[in-house]
Amino acid sequence: MKRYSQLDELLTHIWEEVELGAKQAEHPYHAPSFATLGKEGVNLRTVILRVVEKESRTLLFHSDRRAGKIKDIINNSRISWLFWNPSNKQQVRFCGEAKLHFDDELANYLWNNSSPQSLKLYVKPIAPNTIVAEPSSGLVKEIATANLTNLKQVAAGRENFAVIETVINKIDFLHLHSEGSYRAVFRWKEGEFKGNWIIP
Repeated sequence: MKRYSQLDELLTHIWEEVELGAKQAEHPYHAPSFATLGKEGVNLRTVILRVVEKESRTLLFHSDRRAGKIKDIINNSRISWLFWNPSNKQQVRFCGEAKLHFDDELANYLWNNSSPQSLKLYVKPIAPNTIVAEPSSGLVKEIATANLTNLKQVAAGRENFAVIETVINKIDFLHLHSEGSYRAVFRWKEGEFKGNWIIP
């Protein structure tokens, strides 16, 4: 298993892996943990990584605009991501600021370029976090069980759709390696990520 010794090479590796996570559903970085800060403390959940843009330092995913994470971000835009790859025992934490997109060009682009199957969860008459009498997805049966192939079939969900864009300013990398675990931290300064090796 490769053990990185050059910070520039490691930073390139980190971004390449996260980019693969957005493109490949089977990649361990495809479903990372995403944290916000709410009134009751830290809120952590698994999300699906949709877009990674290294040049702008952004990671994007979508959400129901009625979800708790949206309220958290409105009140405090600071966020964290946690990625873990069990095959190479590498952990990456990204920290930054979140921006919400509801009805703008970016939200429209992601809506129009997403599969109807991935968008059907927004066709919910009942908002997330609503108390119900029995286990339920909140979807009506016709939508829940359908194999959707056309955006027109989920058009009613567009009003509940949001994109969360996160701009990264810190990357924390940990490698649990058989020859000795090691760690590096990169911080965005003066237009670039500047890294340091630190003790795990």
